Amino acid sequence: MVIKVMMAEWKTARAPDSLKTSGLGSCVAVIIYDPFMKMAGMGHVMLPSSEMDRSPSLKTGKYADTAIFSIVEALRIAGANSSRFIAKLVGGAQMFGFKSSAHLPPIGTRNVEACLRGLKAYNIPVVLQETGGTNGRTVEFFCEDGTISIRTVNQGVKVV
Repeated sequence: MVIKVMMAEWKTARAPDSLKTSGLGSCVAVIIYDPFMKMAGMGHVMLPSSEMDRSPSLKTGKYADTAIFSIVEALRIAGANSSRFIAKLVGGAQMFGFKSSAHLPPIGTRNVEACLRGLKAYNIPVVLQETGGTNGRTVEFFCEDGTISIRTVNQGVKVV
């Protein structure tokens, strides 16, 4: 079964299921995987940090910091071993032609940097990083073998 991860959500799955998200522009798909258990979590991260969120019901999938924490905890509770975790990142494009201010990188870049920092805090190695550029992406992660299909607008599909 294909489990769809919508914008600002995170979900977990195990083989034979897959996780899929669409519409990645400046957003980042962060995937954390335990290859032995064939279990993964995917977040569709929109923003780097939950620090500024003042809403009464925080959407943990929306932010890099809370999405990574939530996925790690959910996988651990389900029986995954964090010492085996690996990560894959896809997205973080600069979708629009205007430049950011001199002191602030584009949101896609900041999202990628925040995901990398969050994964490093949990000692999770990033084994694939398909980030940046100017085109949107759709990704599907296959829990059975850890492969990922990346469809990039105007560039086709590749499986890695």
